[in-house]
Amino acid sequence: MIFFILFVVGIIVVYPILPLHLIYRAYRSGLKLNLLQVMSLKFVGIPAATIISPLIRAHEANLEKISVFDLKCHMLAGGNVNALIDGLILAKNCSVPLTYRLGLAIDLAGRNLLLTVKECSESNSVDKFLLESYTLDSTRILSKITLHTHQDINKIVGGFDKQELLDRLKSDLTELIENSSTKIELNQKFGEFLNIDKLNQHYLGSAYEISKVDYTL
Repeated sequence: MIFFILFVVGIIVVYPILPLHLIYRAYRSGLKLNLLQVMSLKFVGIPAATIISPLIRAHEANLEKISVFDLKCHMLAGGNVNALIDGLILAKNCSVPLTYRLGLAIDLAGRNLLLTVKECSESNSVDKFLLESYTLDSTRILSKITLHTHQDINKIVGGFDKQELLDRLKSDLTELIENSSTKIELNQKFGEFLNIDKLNQHYLGSAYEISKVDYTL
């Protein structure tokens, strides 16, 4: 009888701190939880389900080991725990080389991690635009540019976006047109400038890798 009373008292004391139903779900999935870390969620005002449920999904998807403490810190830093785990799972399924630390950085930078992973998993994106300007001998140039790029997951944080890449490329090509004496000279300058290796080096700060550029003059 005494043991039964102690058991009941223990349940009454522990249940508000330890979410037994979530711990049982984790146990059934094979996930081992640090109970002290789980208890600490109560003291910082984080609902246990917002941490443990994503952890279970991460474990079932065979992601690298992530702890309650890891996700708690990410949430306290302003991160989106569900978006982080869903992004990591999608990246693994799409063979995108997204590490946990990089996923943290992208999410904390305010980017949509799922959308970022989807874009990085695509082979190429294509942007087309027209340039109109005049060479030094007053020849009107109407150039059609087709730019093929893919997003580099490792350059997302700190790298400038697609629109800035397009704006810079348009500005540089317009400058080439306006500083060329003839159309023949311009064609040579375009060929040299639009070399893929040189372009990627020139726009090294971009989050996008250029794979191909087609143009007509």
